[in-house]
Amino acid sequence: MQVSKLKQTAHSEHLCRYHIVFIPKWRKNWLLKYQFIITRLMVERCKELGVVILELAIQDDHIHLFVEARPDAVMSKFVGRLKSYLTTQLLDSHPELLQKFPKRSLWARGYFIATCGVESEVIQNYILNQDS
Repeated sequence: MQVSKLKQTAHSEHLCRYHIVFIPKWRKNWLLKYQFIITRLMVERCKELGVVILELAIQDDHIHLFVEARPDAVMSKFVGRLKSYLTTQLLDSHPELLQKFPKRSLWARGYFIATCGVESEVIQNYILNQDS
């Protein structure tokens, strides 16, 4: 895991990190069988989308992803693009998945996302000590 370090753009400093969890349709257990290709595809796609993977864990029925992104990244679009890319690539390279997912829909519609970054106490102390 990388140490928290602020990133900079021309007009901002930021540390935007997200914990994302998503699951296969009907919570079917099949991900571990394809974990190596899923990992490779996720690393490839995240790099293309400008998102850095800090941690990735693939369980049999869900995926945990801890990422860092620019402040202008729209995470709902990122998750949608990632899931869509995984679907296309997995079904094209592993047609046996079509038996489990005949409608070409691998992922449940929803997902969990939480922001992660500087602890709230650090921010509160920073604000309180501005006049000091």
